[in-house]
Amino acid sequence: MQHGTYVSCDQIAILRTCAHAAQGIICEIDSDLYNDRMWGEGISVICFTACYALALSLEILEIRKGVGGIRWARRALALAGILAHLAYIVNHALPMSGQSSIPLLLSLIMAIFYLSGTFHHQRTAWGLFVLPVVLLLILIHVVKPVNLGGMDMPPERSTKMWTWLHLTFLLLGDVGLCVAFLASVMYLVQARYLKHKVRPDHAPRLLSLERLERMSRRAITLAFPLLTSGLLIGLLLMIQTGEMRWWDAKLITAGLLWLALVVLITIRFGLHMSGRRVAWLTILAFLLMVAAFAVSWLLPTQHPTGVLGR
Repeated sequence: MQHGTYVSCDQIAILRTCAHAAQGIICEIDSDLYNDRMWGEGISVICFTACYALALSLEILEIRKGVGGIRWARRALALAGILAHLAYIVNHALPMSGQSSIPLLLSLIMAIFYLSGTFHHQRTAWGLFVLPVVLLLILIHVVKPVNLGGMDMPPERSTKMWTWLHLTFLLLGDVGLCVAFLASVMYLVQARYLKHKVRPDHAPRLLSLERLERMSRRAITLAFPLLTSGLLIGLLLMIQTGEMRWWDAKLITAGLLWLALVVLITIRFGLHMSGRRVAWLTILAFLLMVAAFAVSWLLPTQHPTGVLGR
């Protein structure tokens, strides 16, 4: 892929479009401060979703059409999206405020992960894989049924502390699982390119198989104990409150996710396996995580984020 040395009129038009989008977010935040409103009160999900979608469009344009000189435009869009994203969470989706917040918090962390990657892996098609995950997590929040919500603050002080730990461990574990998923997808794509001997100038540039394998291994190593701790605390809270049953859909889905991680850890570190099989199993674990978010849409559950649990 050859990147142009000179900035064409089309590139200038693209940069102006991105600048207007970022300026709109900044003006909205500035308007809130000027009118003495709560910071980011008027920002909606559309604001930061549009920024991430535009950044993804620029990634695709840069890869498919060889349009260069727009790297900083992608970074500006990502930064504007992150600011709007954070403002929205502060105003509308704080944890245990009665709103569903984990997918939005997870998508915010992954958006920061994307922005960081544009500096550390600036010569690779980083956003082509990370930004779709960010948009998917936002979509999970947006398309949930209106009669579903999030967790309210428990009245007991001790229960409140354990609930915070439950959410924190699950969130951090989900971050590790998302990173492992991204590394696994990139690993499979890169392995396919090498198998079919695709020329470097005819495919997006990716990290080496060794680096992707190492990234996935480290992410899973961190994710497993965090998710195990979060699920164990949730199990103890369930026993203490007696609000959920052992056959609850949310509990079954979480159990399947944990079992998939146990198998993944076993074959990776016990059997010392790697490569495509481990990558596919990691992708399965990620899909189970998404199912754990969405199970309340389809099946009745006594979990606080479900209809029966509220």
